[in-house]
Amino acid sequence: MRAVLIQFRKDADMCKQEYDCYLRFSGLQKNELAAVRARKDGLKETIFDEADAILLGSTGRGCIVKEDGTFLEACKNILRLARSRHIPMLGIN
Repeated sequence: MRAVLIQFRKDADMCKQEYDCYLRFSGLQKNELAAVRARKDGLKETIFDEADAILLGSTGRGCIVKEDGTFLEACKNILRLARSRHIPMLGIN
């Protein structure tokens, strides 16, 4: 299984901690869990190329709906694409 963790946090240290927690509690190995930092890396269709599942990270103290409209639309579009490809998704807040 290969999962992709989409991270929305701004802080790099918190992203690392979040990734480590997903590894710890999911039972996945590092080679089975890729992380994409939505704010830094952007959201490209290619993140789903080898994904069996999508995990949606937390926004931390922020609220994604208060973000710039362009960023929020990009998030919604990539999730719609995952759904159209029938890729299971799990969001944990």
